[in-house]
Amino acid sequence: MRNKTGFLSALSKRFQLDVRYFLKGGLWLSMPFLANYLLGLLRSVAFARLTQQITYGQFGFISSVAGTVGILTLPGISTALVETVARGNFGSVLDAASSRARWGVLGSLVIAGISLYYLYRGQSELAAALLVAGAFLPFTSAFQVVQAYYNGRKRFDMVSLIRLGVVTLSTASLLLVLWLQKGVVWLIIANSGAQLLLYLVYYQHVARRARKAPRDPEMVAYGRALTWAQAIGLVASYLDRVVLGFSAGFVDVAIYNIASVLPRSAKGLMKMLTSLSMPKIAEHPDKRVYTRRTRIHLLFLLVLNLLVVFAAIVVIPVILPLLYGDRYLASVRYAQLLMLSLAVGWPSAFFAAALQARKQTQAIYRFNLIYGVLQVSTLIVFVPLWSVLGIVLSRIITRWGATLYQWYAVTKI
Repeated sequence: MRNKTGFLSALSKRFQLDVRYFLKGGLWLSMPFLANYLLGLLRSVAFARLTQQITYGQFGFISSVAGTVGILTLPGISTALVETVARGNFGSVLDAASSRARWGVLGSLVIAGISLYYLYRGQSELAAALLVAGAFLPFTSAFQVVQAYYNGRKRFDMVSLIRLGVVTLSTASLLLVLWLQKGVVWLIIANSGAQLLLYLVYYQHVARRARKAPRDPEMVAYGRALTWAQAIGLVASYLDRVVLGFSAGFVDVAIYNIASVLPRSAKGLMKMLTSLSMPKIAEHPDKRVYTRRTRIHLLFLLVLNLLVVFAAIVVIPVILPLLYGDRYLASVRYAQLLMLSLAVGWPSAFFAAALQARKQTQAIYRFNLIYGVLQVSTLIVFVPLWSVLGIVLSRIITRWGATLYQWYAVTKI
């Protein structure tokens, strides 16, 4: 045990990095990632094998509508909560939950309006499913702040347990509904209900302890600023399936769902670095971020990133037909191209952590503006022209272009 400790200390001194912290935190965060990947894979296979493409497409469309409208729940508050909890303001979790719940009601009303549109078009089942998604939105948005709370406390074990529980219960619920051959309404109930249940259990445990803890009166205001700074980018991240559903139909949404399974999992792996880095950077608000040491670490990250992307491109043509059958052969080339959009994923995750930890609101705003304008404009132009391929090209242009600005902004801090 002592030799192991000495080895890690030597590595930390050699690379001027807290290797123990990143290994321990990375291990905990990788557990839900691995579970999420395997269960997400199982879920996508079940959708592909047990239901029609149009039903799968509708489920993805509704989830993306809820994600797009979710900007109205002020998700930036969760990011602000990580920063303020890292400074000891544990009671702010209560303010974060109440604020997101209140704003979530507005999101529910917007989804209800979209539901009326589909009811008018005679698609009553889709309209009902949208209403259900809207009803869950305020509550799920409020209670999921418990993840940000534990992230701020660097309790990556708890973050992992919550994520693992959510993905496990939601997958089990969805598999049951798919096996029973129920429609899209019950699929939304199963997925949203499982998430709400797990978040509520953990939130209640935290809330009892946080009532008398210190609070940050500026946290909600900072969260609002972060939300509006990130608004276009957050909306753009969900807009692909929404535009595709309106312009091309739900079968194309299903094809894109399958194409994005592996790239989405790889993106989740890369985003873990933001969760690991942000509390560490926030601990030292006066210390310069972009140094010679940082540049060396970023170079290692980029090389590792490219190796992961290349490996995924090689295995995709083998894995996708084996898992999903001939109905989704069209998804193979789209999946390979989507991996190219993640070629700078790990450096981008570090840049995001640095900007958030140092409260670089203007830089975050500009980044999300660039990301959002690129994403929305290219989606609106490309998707009607090239359907799923249009989304893929939009992703590549947007992610590469926005990361260049992130890099520029971080060199200043």
